[in-house]
Amino acid sequence: MKIGLPYKDWGLEFDSKGFEVVEQELSESFDSIYLRLSNDKTGIIISITLEPACIEGGTNIDCRDFYWSRMKELPIQRENIVMKEFKKMAVLEYFIPKIEGLEVGQKNLNAFMVKDDIWIDIHISKTQFNEKDLNHFTQS
Repeated sequence: MKIGLPYKDWGLEFDSKGFEVVEQELSESFDSIYLRLSNDKTGIIISITLEPACIEGGTNIDCRDFYWSRMKELPIQRENIVMKEFKKMAVLEYFIPKIEGLEVGQKNLNAFMVKDDIWIDIHISKTQFNEKDLNHFTQS
């Protein structure tokens, strides 16, 4: 599958085998796009956002830090927060044990990239995460 913006000559291409498109939205101004996919067999959700950079000339790390600063404002407990760089991406991993008192056990991984002043956020999540699900988050 490929996701891109109509005014760019490139797009993000990825293997979507086993996933179904749940939501896809192109902004009215055609400058941002959001895609959410779900795999009913694994319970993995992938969401991808491409939008104009919030910092001109910003790096992958700037992108991650910007989104992380916004995420931290939400009243959700996060554990095991890890920030790293992996294969030219700035990565953020965290675990959400509960949301509003409800046990969710959600593992989250965000990979951030920048191309042509477009910020790319790839978010992979799985509720009721356990160790057997780890391979979905560590495949290269």
